[in-house]
Amino acid sequence: MIRGLDPIDNQGPQEPQPEPKPEVKPEEPKTIGRIINPVPYVSQLKPVYAPNGCEATSLLMGLKGKGYTNLGLRAFLDNMPKTSSNPAKGYVGSPYGNENYRFLTIDPEPLAKYGQRYGNVVNIQGAPIEDIIKEIQNGNTVVIYVTLHWAPAYYKTLPIDGVPTRRIFNNHVLLLTGYDPAKKAFYIADPYNHESDGANRSKPFFYWKSQALVDKCYNYGNRRFAVAIR
Repeated sequence: MIRGLDPIDNQGPQEPQPEPKPEVKPEEPKTIGRIINPVPYVSQLKPVYAPNGCEATSLLMGLKGKGYTNLGLRAFLDNMPKTSSNPAKGYVGSPYGNENYRFLTIDPEPLAKYGQRYGNVVNIQGAPIEDIIKEIQNGNTVVIYVTLHWAPAYYKTLPIDGVPTRRIFNNHVLLLTGYDPAKKAFYIADPYNHESDGANRSKPFFYWKSQALVDKCYNYGNRRFAVAIR
């Protein structure tokens, strides 16, 4: 998750589009009804305070839900591949603090590769929302990149490998664990909610959100960043 208070930046080079990758299609769904794939809730704020650790925290919940690991959040964050400025190579900076001069995040490809150390994790970047629904209906969970508090996207231009690059700055990542076709809604595990007192304490750890809003935020910047835990 990347958060900041700087003015919106609508100038500069566009966010680079990734090289096309072979499609990894999900199987046809085993169920077409309402489904919730249970995962243990992990907060990125307490007891471990990692305000920019939403990518790994969401992945860890999905791995734990499949029984792939019992690792704690701090160890999982510390083991994540790191890099200086390019999220396509690993996590930029530290998940434990805030910065306004780098994009503190990790892209789906290195995140999925990291997850493969523990279980069956697949980069499904570019997948349409219909394929994400199929993943969930097959008993899988999906790490999805949206925006903090489901707000409209805003952008900043910051250097990536020395090149000024425009990307979404109010990025947030969470875990889709369920789907209700009758209500057209996703069930979500949001790592940015506390288990006790603190920021957002009035909001639940798990909640439903409309498919329309999820798809809208997922498509900001045409990035469609997602990782499936199978």
